[in-house]
Amino acid sequence: MSKFRNLLCLAIVAASLLFPSAAFARDNTIRLLDDQVVFGGTFTLEAGDVLDGSLIVIGGVVNLEADSVVDGDIVIFGGNVTVEGQVSENLVAIGGVVMLTETAEIYGDLIAPATVVRREDGSQVYGQIIADPEGMGIQIPEVPEIPEIPEVPESPEIPELSRFDKYLDSVSDALRPIISFFWSLVRAFALAAVAVLVFLFLPKHTERVSRVVENYPVTAGGLGILTVVLSIPVTVVTSITIILIPASILIWLGLILGLSYGFIAVGSDVGRRIADGLGQEWKRPLQTAVGAFSIAFLISILGLAQWDWLASLLWIVIGGIGLGAVMMTRFGTREYSGPAPSKSASPEAFTPPEDPNGSAVVAASEAEVEEVPKAAAKPKPRPKTKA
Repeated sequence: MSKFRNLLCLAIVAASLLFPSAAFARDNTIRLLDDQVVFGGTFTLEAGDVLDGSLIVIGGVVNLEADSVVDGDIVIFGGNVTVEGQVSENLVAIGGVVMLTETAEIYGDLIAPATVVRREDGSQVYGQIIADPEGMGIQIPEVPEIPEIPEVPESPEIPELSRFDKYLDSVSDALRPIISFFWSLVRAFALAAVAVLVFLFLPKHTERVSRVVENYPVTAGGLGILTVVLSIPVTVVTSITIILIPASILIWLGLILGLSYGFIAVGSDVGRRIADGLGQEWKRPLQTAVGAFSIAFLISILGLAQWDWLASLLWIVIGGIGLGAVMMTRFGTREYSGPAPSKSASPEAFTPPEDPNGSAVVAASEAEVEEVPKAAAKPKPRPKTKA
């Protein structure tokens, strides 16, 4: 029977090491379920509480008050345990100090090799005792009592808002959409002003980029989006080494400038289309300002309407088309003439004109007239031979 109990204690130790659970002192608790593990901390089982499981102590301090019950085993590894209540199973201690007060009751075995065990008169151990009461002559001072943890003061109650404060909150909530709307107008006007300034300083360059946006939007959009996608791994690779960090900075700076300039070019094309739709003949700076303002204000309105996904999609399309057009014209420094014609294209068939009489007239240049080959030389007659 003692071998079975010892094996049971070892199994409990192994299970506690594989599946540890934190130990906490609980106030006003009648029954604590599951095993408790104390790693270098403190644990107090108050009077009247029941621990429905085993208690594992590894270098901690445990106090089992009177009338408390541990409905399982207690296993100690170098900790200090004071037992004033009941232990329904075994108490196994390897190193440390075990203090059994006069009200302590252990219904299993007490196994405590190389452990200081102190028993007061009246403590009961109903199983076998395998321990050295003096702990091999080592004098260990008594464990001081655990000081009580001061109570945490309650947080002060938040005073209720007055009627005036509530009125101000309601007014601010009502004015927030209006303020956001006017702020969107301000940002749109600012972008339009910047677009006009850029167009005035670089009119020819902006015209070239705008023509590409007008004539090749799909090609420019695909090139712009592909450029942004490829720039991400390129900048990551170049920023790994200190020498190539300036290169990654230049790449991001070029992308930002290209996207900004492309937005202005797209705004110029949009403004031209608005003027054509209204039947007006606006000057190019005014068209650029109207187009940039319209795009920025539309995106802001979509954001206010909680359609962020649509606003983001519109930014991606406009940014891709503008950046692609900027790259195709090299920031507007050259004219993009479009893709080269295919070499395999066959020339149109030439139809000769007809004269009034209905006969076809064939006109040929001197270069097309082939020289008439000279008449082939007649073969020389064979000489006659005498019979």
